[in-house]
Amino acid sequence: MAFLKFNKAELVNLSYSLKREIISANKTGAYCNTSIVTCNTRRYHGLYAVTLDRFGGDKYLLLSSLDETIFARGQQFNLGIHCYGDIYEPRGHKYVVDFDDDPVPTITYKVGDIIFRKSLMLLPEKDQLLIRYEMLQGPDGVTLQLRPFLPFRSIHSLTHENDAARTGFTPVKGGASFCLYEGFPDLVLQSDAKGFKFNHNPVWYKGVTYSDEYRRGFDCRDIFVDARTSFDMPYLKKEQPVASVKVKDFKYLGGNEIEVSYEWTALRPTEKPTTAFIHFLERHGGENHIMFQDDHGLPKLSSEWKAGETFVCGPHKLTIPTAEHYRYIWVAGLYNKEGRQPLDGFLYDAGRYQIGTLNVERNKKNEVTNVTFEPVSDEAIAEAKAGLLDFSKRVNSEGTMITCDGKIKTDGSVKIQKTADGAIIFPYPRDKEFTVMLDTRRVFDLGDPSDWKLVAKAALTQEDMGEI
Repeated sequence: MAFLKFNKAELVNLSYSLKREIISANKTGAYCNTSIVTCNTRRYHGLYAVTLDRFGGDKYLLLSSLDETIFARGQQFNLGIHCYGDIYEPRGHKYVVDFDDDPVPTITYKVGDIIFRKSLMLLPEKDQLLIRYEMLQGPDGVTLQLRPFLPFRSIHSLTHENDAARTGFTPVKGGASFCLYEGFPDLVLQSDAKGFKFNHNPVWYKGVTYSDEYRRGFDCRDIFVDARTSFDMPYLKKEQPVASVKVKDFKYLGGNEIEVSYEWTALRPTEKPTTAFIHFLERHGGENHIMFQDDHGLPKLSSEWKAGETFVCGPHKLTIPTAEHYRYIWVAGLYNKEGRQPLDGFLYDAGRYQIGTLNVERNKKNEVTNVTFEPVSDEAIAEAKAGLLDFSKRVNSEGTMITCDGKIKTDGSVKIQKTADGAIIFPYPRDKEFTVMLDTRRVFDLGDPSDWKLVAKAALTQEDMGEI
């Protein structure tokens, strides 16, 4: 029986619902904490935060929000809600008709004749959050879209758009795996729904405000202006790939044995001969561990390759380890004394390209009962290639000045972040002089420049480097 009662008629009233929170925690130190309409009002609010011993035992927020959008009869209805200064958008709280916390936090939405329910359960002894969606009433053909917001930050700090964030993903069965920064654990989002499809569309949402922090003087808004005069990696591809690789044949031989053949397609010769490496990875604790491998030579020296030639290597018999792992990330590459060589494909990490996933089924005795191969999709490969397109022909000519509604003029790139006592200007690129002109009356009302105190900040850490 529930000990807390909520006034259903007041749930759509933000002055009521934002003051009432969901708080779930488990034995590992993970927690889920947000308002009862899932609008975050404090910087430590979020759907999923974990304790990381590698970072001194502090708590880090991995999943801030998971916005739902319902598509029905050619219309879409956004159930999420975020604060931008004094504006709330989208306004999904207007569809909330009920909230219950027994046995787990449950929110019920009503969109026309559609009644939709969401339940949140944090597992008591495992770093895992389960979210259950139920359509209690509605027409056929309703589609649910989910949009995750991934902060990957300390619960005590805020984050903004930056060059260090790795906005790619690793495909997994029924979803995707994310790790924005080195050292963080993977955040794996998976669904057991039939017909689930993951579409990769990374976007920075700027100006999201935590209303309680905002009232205390912490302004989370920022402005970004880019004259597009120069680009660095990953936008500018500097090395052309030497080959592509795929699994030509795969067989499960029974027990823990598989048989594999690879097909390599030459794109250009290398300066020095190379060797092929094949790694089967298990990702744990934010790191990739090689569990077994299938390195092999090539039937022709890569230094003598001609574009378009294909080579089949195999079949190779491999033994699946007895360790209790059920999924291996299957990556390949070429290397010589000069290092790993670029391939044409889905770049997984430094010089390693994912060709698929090895899925292992085991019985209660940990004996292998089946092994299947899941290749990387063509869509994922196409998106990976798109991320390395050469944009150099589309940038403005050197010295071009652009304006942002007269507030800012620049021939470079700059972001301005408002703080409680002023503003921080982030210039890019940092190795080149360029101009930034501000209308200080219209940009965060910064006042008369003669009253300013200018202080230099270190890149990334923002450590105080002294007055200018």
